[in-house]
Amino acid sequence: MDLENVPAHAKAGLVKMNANYPLASLTADERKELAHRTIIRVVDGEKTEDIAKEHGVTRQRLNQILLEHAQEEWKAAQVTRALTKKETAEEALEMAADGLSLARAREQLKSAQWDLERVFRRVYGEDKAAIHIGGEGIQVQIVSYGDNKQANPAPIDVTPEGK
Repeated sequence: MDLENVPAHAKAGLVKMNANYPLASLTADERKELAHRTIIRVVDGEKTEDIAKEHGVTRQRLNQILLEHAQEEWKAAQVTRALTKKETAEEALEMAADGLSLARAREQLKSAQWDLERVFRRVYGEDKAAIHIGGEGIQVQIVSYGDNKQANPAPIDVTPEGK
């Protein structure tokens, strides 16, 4: 636990309170290193549940560390994992020998595609648009739900001239 900014009179109590917490003694740099090592292991095929058990924490706590200390790298690892699941499901779909195998492969493919739509929206997400009609003329406002950083684009006024 990083206690640099904690007043001296509170440190002893925090240390005692967190004594049973397995990662309490890690500094911010050590947590960042743990996050990076975890991401490498996940990309290599290990499950976060197994890695968390190894460190004596819950999967939720490990995910919190990943989000706090390596958010972009963790997102990239999730994309990699989803792409691998998609490829595996596509191969299973091609190799399906019976109806049950075919159904299982289809469901796995749908699941992988769903994951990709969420973690890699820029490539696999569906662009959606909203049109708003207002007042005197017609105002059209296109709103993209992709990775577009422009939150509120200006409306386009398509009111016929002379009105």
